[in-house]
Amino acid sequence: MVEASDAAGKSVRELESRLSAAVSEASHERAMAEKLISTTRGALTAMVEENQKQVEQLRADHDQARATMQAELVAHREMRNARINERLSHPELCDSASPQVPPPNTDVPVAPEVVRSEPFYCVTLDELNKTGTLNEQLTRALAQREADNEKLTEELAQREADNEKLAEELVQREADNEKLTEELAQRRLTMRS
Repeated sequence: MVEASDAAGKSVRELESRLSAAVSEASHERAMAEKLISTTRGALTAMVEENQKQVEQLRADHDQARATMQAELVAHREMRNARINERLSHPELCDSASPQVPPPNTDVPVAPEVVRSEPFYCVTLDELNKTGTLNEQLTRALAQREADNEKLTEELAQREADNEKLAEELVQREADNEKLTEELAQRRLTMRS
């Protein structure tokens, strides 16, 4: 009987030791998982914020470039209208290809075929191409930043899914620990009986 009691006590101590080790391991894993979750969230949040700032800056740059281009367009329209009015004031400059009526306001668009039919004045193709190229570059950079943000959002969702999986595993281990605790308590009761 004493041998059985000693064996049961040894078994209980062994179970207690296993339970303590499992609890310690689960606590350590939980702390590591929480630290990983916190670090990952912080890093991803910082990356998203930084990319968002860059996207906002690119949008502002794009808007500024677009406003500059719009102002340039208005200036070209004003200059075009001034040239047309000057040509109308000198009948010898008016040929059949030139407009014979005063131009509309500068805020009214002119059909491209009308502009193409007019004499070419002082606009250089280099200036026009440079502005168009800048606009295209800004548009591509904005699209790239938006794609980067999309990718970061997807990565954040994946990390959060991984964190949820780790949390589920932690819950399962805690349930296993609880089960071991109940088994240990049951064995103790059985040993006492």
